[in-house]
Amino acid sequence: MLSIYYVLNLLFLLICYPIISAQLKDIRKNVPVLEPPTDFQGEEHVGSEKNKHIVFIGESTMVALGMPSHKKAFAGTLARNIAETTNTNISWKVYAKNGITAERVHSKLLKQINDEQVDLFVVGLGGNDSFRFTPPWRWKKEMENIINYFKSNFPSSKIVIINMPPTREFPIFSKLMRFFVGNMTDILRIKLKGIEGNNVLYLDDKITFNQFLSIANDTKLTIDDFFETDRLHPSLYTYQLWAKSSANDILEKGFIKKEGL
Repeated sequence: MLSIYYVLNLLFLLICYPIISAQLKDIRKNVPVLEPPTDFQGEEHVGSEKNKHIVFIGESTMVALGMPSHKKAFAGTLARNIAETTNTNISWKVYAKNGITAERVHSKLLKQINDEQVDLFVVGLGGNDSFRFTPPWRWKKEMENIINYFKSNFPSSKIVIINMPPTREFPIFSKLMRFFVGNMTDILRIKLKGIEGNNVLYLDDKITFNQFLSIANDTKLTIDDFFETDRLHPSLYTYQLWAKSSANDILEKGFIKKEGL
């Protein structure tokens, strides 16, 4: 069924391509360039005798474009929440590249990991594979390749795949682009269901603006508060909210015990 949905989405995309192509050119011409932070590793000390290490892998979600630091963005916030909840000192490191797909992570990025011991991998992918309309079967295969690499080279580590980005709600996209790219993200998100198990956790809940509003519990917020100035990447507020929500999900599902990693 997903394959049929994918093909139909592509067919309608081809019909609308002249319109979307013009819209993409306008976006590329007007979107501001955001710089990534330079602190690609850090530590969250809670005065414990226990020490664990987390590695973050992925696309722009993990790159944290436009953020003052990784420590304040997704990586540092998630690590800090886990450190405080489990009373464990957490060191962390980020391996990420803007625009990268699952295939490129497997073929290029994984080779850069030089950490001797990794207790938890956090993987954030799916946005660029949605933009590139990667076939769902290829997407799942590449994600399985990434997981198998971790298991072969870091057999004692745990793996978390975080939620797919909310492409259907990116303000910079036209309604037409949100429709096609949003459909693609839904297809890829659903395709990964069942990949969890054996030290792998997949956070498959669909992220929406209303969901974040509910978590934030602040009626004064608008969708602009959740995005950076390019209206494409998350704001600092969103990174922190997303990271805290992910940490809570990981702990509530019992994937990480409060006694520690």
